Amino acid sequence: MRQIEVHAVNLLEDTGLTAKTDGHALRFIAVYGPVKPSEVARVLGLAPSTLTSLIDRLVGQGVVVRTENPKDRRSHLLATTEKGDALVVQMDDKMFAFEDELIESLGEGDLEAIHRLFERIGEMTGVDLRKDPSDDDRNHET
Repeated sequence: MRQIEVHAVNLLEDTGLTAKTDGHALRFIAVYGPVKPSEVARVLGLAPSTLTSLIDRLVGQGVVVRTENPKDRRSHLLATTEKGDALVVQMDDKMFAFEDELIESLGEGDLEAIHRLFERIGEMTGVDLRKDPSDDDRNHET
C-alpha cells in the first residue's frame, strides 16, 4: 500500500498540493462538505495543530472556504470552491486512470481476493471511517 501512496503523491505533484493529506482532505470536503473541521480531523486521523495548518494551506490556495455554521455560530464549516472542485476532478482523473491500469493488470482471482481481504478487515475491526458513532448527523449539512 505504501507504494501506491508514493505513486499517488508523484501523480499529483502538479496540483499545487504540498502535503499528501491535502489531497485526501480536499476530496473529503468536496464529497461530504460542508463539514466541520473536526470531522475532517477524525476521518483523516489528524491532530488539531496539523488540521489547522492543513486548512490554512487549502484556504490559502483558494480551494476551500470557511463558512459560518448555521447551527452553531461559534464554529465553522468547510466547503470547496469552484477551483477546489476542479482540482478534485483533475486528481480523480489521474487516480482513476492509474486504478484502471492496475485493475486491468490483475486477474479475476486477484480482484476477488482483494475484495475479500478488505471485507474481512472491516469485519474484524468494526471500523467505519465514514460514520462518527458520536454524531448521527455526520456533522454536515444535508
